[in-house]
Parts: sequence; C-alpha cells; structure tokens
Amino acid sequence: ELSRNFANKRRDDTPHEDDIWAHLLASKDPKTGRRFTHEELTSEASLFIIGGTDGMISSVTATLFYLVHNPVALERLTREVRDSFPAADDGSCPIRFASRELRNIMYLPACIDEAMRISPPVPSILPRMVGPGGINVDGEFFPEGVDLGIPHYSLHRNSEYFPEPLAYKPERWIQSQSKSSAAGQPQDSADNLIAGTGQALSFT
Repeated sequence: ELSRNFANKRRDDTPHEDDIWAHLLASKDPKTGRRFTHEELTSEASLFIIGGTDGMISSVTATLFYLVHNPVALERLTREVRDSFPAADDGSCPIRFASRELRNIMYLPACIDEAMRISPPVPSILPRMVGPGGINVDGEFFPEGVDLGIPHYSLHRNSEYFPEPLAYKPERWIQSQSKSSAAGQPQDSADNLIAGTGQALSFT
C-alpha cells in the first residue's frame, strides 16, 4: 500500500522532482518506445523503499560500527576523505555527489563492502538452477531444475574464500593489490563456488 501510494503521488505531481524516480518515469524502451506501466512502477517503488531504507540503514550502520571498532581502518579512511575534500572556507560541505574526487576514493567503498560482507543487509541466497543430470551436494542428490543457493552470511565467513573471515579488513576489496593476497581471490573463488558444479557447492 505504501508503494502504491508513493507511485500514485508521483504520477500526479507536477512538476516532477529531479531525482531517480523522474528518470524512471521518463525512461522508455529504445526499440519499442514502451514506457513502464503504473503497476510496474508500483513494483519499482517497493524495491526502492526496501533498498533505500532497510538495506541502506543496515549497511551504513554496519560500516560505522566496524570503523569505530577498528581505529587503523578509521584513521586511513579519515585521512583519505580529508585529503580528497579539504574543508571549504565558507564552512559548506566540500563533498559533491558523483564528483570526480568522490569516484577516485578507493578505501571508502572497500570499507562499505567489507562491512556488508560481515553483516549482509539482506539474508538471502544467490540461487543457481541444477543442470541436466542433477547434482550431488554433501551426499544428497538434487534433480535437474531445483534451485540451490548458499546464504551470504555463511559464504562470507568461509575462510577458504575470505582469509580471517571475522576480521574487518577493507584492503581485501582493493583490486590494485596483489591477486595472491586477500584482495581479488576471495571474490573470484566465491563466485566460482556459487556458480560451480558438483562438489564445489557447500552449505556448511
């Protein structure tokens, strides 16, 4: 009902605000020219509300929590942000959304990714459909067509893919570091595990 009320209100508002919803209203299929129906927009509103509230709040809260409890990471992030955005003389916030300086920051998204790894906002799975012939997982047979998945929480705490899984180490997400370190290998290995076959799947 909340999603429907939002979609109805934005449909009737004139002029529209210059935000992501305005772009959604104006978007159309480049081949057919078809625009979103109102029912489709209502469904999108539901996704926006969930992503912009529960998911955003959980990820921001987790990031702040782990930074406060890891002074080395906090000091590095503070230095990176302050070096990239010197204080303005008039006291205004120097950070601008989607600015080149903001896009060049590497450690901030790494801090967010690491927080979401340890405390994923959405406790779901990454489903994969069993292919022809079925598959054996931990001694149990699953026939073709069955969806299998590994919960993020379990996968992210598997030391085979994330060394020191309970440690908050944003550096593991910075791809510029050695591939043999904890930077790129865990993500690649974890992706292979999720999409893999046979014994690669595990639910432990």
